[in-house]
Amino acid sequence: YVDVAVSITSLAEVILRSDELELPIPPPMFKLLRIGKLARAIRMITMTTMLLSLQLLIKCLAASRGMLFWSFCLMSFVQCVAGMVLATLCQDYVQDTSKDAKIREEVFRYYGTFTRTFLSMFEILFANWSPPCRILVENVNEWFSVFFLTYRCVLGFAVINVVNSVFVQQTMKTASSDEDLAFRQKQKDIATYTRKVRKLFATVDSS
Repeated sequence: YVDVAVSITSLAEVILRSDELELPIPPPMFKLLRIGKLARAIRMITMTTMLLSLQLLIKCLAASRGMLFWSFCLMSFVQCVAGMVLATLCQDYVQDTSKDAKIREEVFRYYGTFTRTFLSMFEILFANWSPPCRILVENVNEWFSVFFLTYRCVLGFAVINVVNSVFVQQTMKTASSDEDLAFRQKQKDIATYTRKVRKLFATVDSS
């Protein structure tokens, strides 16, 4: 089906280009669908003793997809709200022509539009949060430090740790409830015990 979709898109591209028209979505984007074929390789993974960890990881990710989606929605919503608050508070400073143009441009680079602000909020949460924080604390108002400290403590510490804990719980639940994995692990333990016993008897016989 992926190849058919790519072929139809390529044919439509040729027809529309002959009429000097363009697709609303770049055709190369549809060609990226072929990467989806790599998902077939996951089905080829067999339950061997060498791939138990990989199999467990894949099953845990599959079992947590709903939780992952809603966790992302929750964090995105909170960051959207926080970003809109910051963008609103910075709007007057950016539009004030009496301020330094270079600093106003720097503030606009972080909080000038919704997409810039949303990206800055992700950067504050997951990356280096000092530059987006310092640009406001040093040039706009020092009270922004309270906002950033609260944001980092609530979302960056409390919420993220709760989400991580839920994922760990889901992983342990999936690992303990999977009978196939438990059976394979039991076989592995029996094989290890047998190998140790044989090594013990071999040592006794040699002595």
